[in-house]
Amino acid sequence: MQFKQKQNTLTSNSLQNLWCRDMYWEHIIEVYGFNPFRVSKGCHLRKCQYNSETCRGAHSDKDIKILPHIVVYNKINKTKIEWVKLHQAILKSFNDEIEKINNEEHKKKLLDVSSLNFIQIINLWREMACFYRKMAKEMLQTAAGNQTQYIPSFSLSDNWEDIAWPFERLTRYCPIHEKMNNLIKSGEKITIWDVCLATGINCKEGIHKQSEKICIDDFLTGKCSCISIKQIQDEQNIFNLELVELTKSHNEILLKIKELENFNMDQEWELPKNKFKNKSNKTITKLNSEKDIIEKDIKIIKKRIDNLQYLRPIHYTELGMIPFDTQYSKFKLEEEEKIKAGKKESWEHDLIDIKISKPIVKLIKLGKK
Repeated sequence: MQFKQKQNTLTSNSLQNLWCRDMYWEHIIEVYGFNPFRVSKGCHLRKCQYNSETCRGAHSDKDIKILPHIVVYNKINKTKIEWVKLHQAILKSFNDEIEKINNEEHKKKLLDVSSLNFIQIINLWREMACFYRKMAKEMLQTAAGNQTQYIPSFSLSDNWEDIAWPFERLTRYCPIHEKMNNLIKSGEKITIWDVCLATGINCKEGIHKQSEKICIDDFLTGKCSCISIKQIQDEQNIFNLELVELTKSHNEILLKIKELENFNMDQEWELPKNKFKNKSNKTITKLNSEKDIIEKDIKIIKKRIDNLQYLRPIHYTELGMIPFDTQYSKFKLEEEEKIKAGKKESWEHDLIDIKISKPIVKLIKLGKK
């Protein structure tokens, strides 16, 4: 049985890096234009009893504070990152740990790594690191200082984890948010517990919007089929022209309504059944109906214009980054030259030639390396 944890207040120094659950449902209703939630026992839509300054969660998108490690990554010049070195650091962690795991499925994944591209490799690294670090943490909590089997950590050398974690999360969608969207689109109702409060800004499980995601094809090869900036601008211009025409029609209708209302006021001294007044009232009713339709169309056009900014993923090559495959080809060429010159690295960069012996079981005290 799940119990809802009471919303606590924090001081004004609160990071507020998550949405307030009791405010987020209102935001979702506003975004979708209808209420997709169902209410049941333990799944109620409550109003937050705290204000935006004292609540532990953010009350709007603009109130969400970006996590420090993400702030640091966002400030880094992506053209200066040596992505091949990160790639090699990950492969080295695979080499260092592969004989220390007993899970045959995981071992097979590591042995098949030569067929994967860089994005798939860093996704696999996250999977392994999360699984085994969680295992180590759970064993620490239950072992109480007793000796236990060595747990691989898949640590990356030279502080590469400061790049790996914030970058990797930009390569995939948050499964919780994606499931919520799919349920809503299919017409099914969701509960307040089906939402991810982190948003794509801070979510460690992945991004929430297309515009937050790395374009993988662009990152790897520099070529992709994404909608171009020019195409977005062209669509925006078309929508803006439609908006101008709709606004013009809307203003014209408002003017006509005002004129007819003034006419009716001038005819107040006439009998209530004055045929001219009755006719103008019918016209006003018709014009108000047309006005409502136009206002609805204007709202739709404005939403389409707003959505255009979320259509295009992040393209690092547009910032000047050399595509990864190009960087890696250069790296391999340099490695071949080193081999010819007798200067091969002390550790193997690929897993293709690794021969698995019996798993190494090393008993150590938890908390020590």
